[in-house]
Amino acid sequence: MCWRCEQGRSVLIPSGPNPGQRHLFALLINPVEVSGYGKRPHVLMVCMCSIKDGVPFDDACILEVGDHPFVQHRSYIDYKFCEMRSADDIEAKVQNGTFVPHEDCPIPLIRRIIASADASNRISREMKRFLKAVELPPIGGAS
Repeated sequence: MCWRCEQGRSVLIPSGPNPGQRHLFALLINPVEVSGYGKRPHVLMVCMCSIKDGVPFDDACILEVGDHPFVQHRSYIDYKFCEMRSADDIEAKVQNGTFVPHEDCPIPLIRRIIASADASNRISREMKRFLKAVELPPIGGAS
């Protein structure tokens, strides 16, 4: 399998307290060299989480069923877990089965996630600044 990091791709990553639990992470940018992160190309990823009754959540970007095939309940982007990762590292973890590729995110959803980051109180200032400078994907782009 020759899976490549690209804007709009998504991967299931082991996370959470339960064995086998995975969260879906969306790749918001194509791999680029990022100042302060070395010469290797990096991507910016965000985590999608289900909204649970009585549990506080980041309401900057709410996802409804149908926004992405993985979303089966009202969910949200947890900008607290927004992170820059090496594209090589992600691709290697997909190749060895640690990360599991999932269906791509529609470009309108990627645009909404990027645009909503500024409203989040959970995202770092560094990531917020970075996302303000990101070129939004074209509307007519591939889904």
